[in-house]
Amino acid sequence: MSTTEMVPTGTPAADAPADAATLSATINGKAVTGRAGETILECARRHGVYIPTLCELHDIDHAPGTCRVCLVEIKMPHADKTHLVASCTTPLQDGLDVNTRTPELREMQRLQVELLLADHDQDCATCIRHGKCDLQDVAQFVGLRQNRFFDPARVAARPVDESSPALIRNMKRCIRCQRCIAICRDGQGVDALIQINSGLDTAVGLRHGLTQKNSACVTCGQCVLVCPTGALGERDETDRALEMMYDPELITVVQFAPAVRVGFGEEFGLPPGTNVEGQIITALKQLGASIVLDTNWGADLVIMEEGTELLHRLRERNDPKRVRVISIMPCIAKKDEIVRRQLIHDGVPEVDVVLSTREFARMLQRERIDLKTLPPSTFDNPYMSEYSGAGAIFGTTGGVMEAAIRTMYYVVNGRELEHVEIEQLRGFEGVRTATVELGGDIGAVKIAMCHGLKPTRQIVEEVRSGNSDLDFVEIMACPGGCVDGGGTLRSKKAYLPHALKRRETLFGIDKTKAVRQSHRNEQVQALYRDYLGTPNSEKAHHLLHTYYTDRKIEMTQTVREVWADIKMTGKVY
Repeated sequence: MSTTEMVPTGTPAADAPADAATLSATINGKAVTGRAGETILECARRHGVYIPTLCELHDIDHAPGTCRVCLVEIKMPHADKTHLVASCTTPLQDGLDVNTRTPELREMQRLQVELLLADHDQDCATCIRHGKCDLQDVAQFVGLRQNRFFDPARVAARPVDESSPALIRNMKRCIRCQRCIAICRDGQGVDALIQINSGLDTAVGLRHGLTQKNSACVTCGQCVLVCPTGALGERDETDRALEMMYDPELITVVQFAPAVRVGFGEEFGLPPGTNVEGQIITALKQLGASIVLDTNWGADLVIMEEGTELLHRLRERNDPKRVRVISIMPCIAKKDEIVRRQLIHDGVPEVDVVLSTREFARMLQRERIDLKTLPPSTFDNPYMSEYSGAGAIFGTTGGVMEAAIRTMYYVVNGRELEHVEIEQLRGFEGVRTATVELGGDIGAVKIAMCHGLKPTRQIVEEVRSGNSDLDFVEIMACPGGCVDGGGTLRSKKAYLPHALKRRETLFGIDKTKAVRQSHRNEQVQALYRDYLGTPNSEKAHHLLHTYYTDRKIEMTQTVREVWADIKMTGKVY
């Protein structure tokens, strides 16, 4: 049982086999070979010809042709006239003559961008995507010289939804590319976002007219990763975090997740997947953090608590009123989690601020801290800092399950699993299953991991229908796991391009660790010995476990919405 969903660029499933060349055409006067079924844009890219795009995103197979900036001029064989077409939706044909550089064509592209900006917020300096915006790049490429159609009243009328503690949806900056709808529906299977209205009033809204906070959105943040502008973004809390670290009266405890250390370096010119753990610690100390801890330690504790969600806060001899906890995470859903009533006690939250990886990068850049020039530092001992290889692989899909199997085998047999790497769980299919022999009185267990919410729905429905005999299932909301979370660094023109590099580094950390099992983490052992007692003890259950409430929303789709989907995904043939 396996499915392949939105596979990151560079994986075997993502790279289509090289079909035999069956078509001949010209692009800008140069002869090119084409493949049956490919578009003009796809052919141009293969031959190194740049055509600007905004709505199209090839690695989620999204090409609605709504932005019209990928216009090209074509001439059919034996035809007298030329035509302007969207290259992302127009198939290549034998004998076709394509031009991407005529003065008339560039003027039309300029006009398209000018029209896109007619109801677009012009205050770029306050935009979360400023300087890293696809729309800004395209405007520069087409040589935009003026903005004749800008309508401030229409911009002011477009909605901004700030109801969610995690994600802000600003339609003043939306260009209606519909990438967010595609990844939410086809990639994640959540289907919270829909196209609403028509004509000049076409917009992206939430199903049933709900707010972001009350909708079916689970704040996985994958829509933020594909958004080409600042229409979707995390709630920025860098100022709040800096104020805490600047305050000499506060003890600021900062922790960062396993995936952050391998998904951060490229922002500062280092190769994707580089492990910058030590440099992050140095940077945090320069910013004013009092204590820097490692969430990897908590990952080991999760395994000791039988895989339940870890909610921890460990202090020694400190006044709680003076302590502030900041978590740096690859996930914007954590912003939603820390405000849940389960994690607030007597008005005091367990975690004060969550910063996404992107926010942390912006924080360092604001403070003129260049990560690649910093010497590495170590975590603060004897606090939460030691971690095993099992804790490190929590950041990638299948890692939690693999870590759990290592400890489960030890508990059952009293000895370590000889081959600790569970290769059956290390693929990139949406669902992977395996059978592992634990021995003792347990015997064989059937396990599965799924990543991305669309494959998750598949396996959940099988369990609910009674057609599954699985014993243990790991689920990660984001494709690839936390290394590709909704709070990770965004790449222009690509979805999850560095997933495999980050994943390889985490597995490399595990491979080189002297201790590769969570139950051998000496700091975790000391916590149980000196304070918690045994795993899943009454005290451990009180402090480390949580509960959830049912927020289910029944999803329906109207005929109007179905028709809008057909128009959105249809190609011109």
